Amino acid sequence: SHRGLTEEQRRALGITPGVLRLSVGIEEPGELLADLAQALGQ
Repeated sequence: SHRGLTEEQRRALGITPGVLRLSVGIEEPGELLADLAQALGQ
């Protein structure tokens, strides 16, 4: 987890405030994309 890192360390790793981390299981890719589109209002 990046929680214990400083802001500088996160930035060096490319973890910026706009990064979205997703944890997914074994769902079908199409279902995941549809869920994301719905959640983002698209």
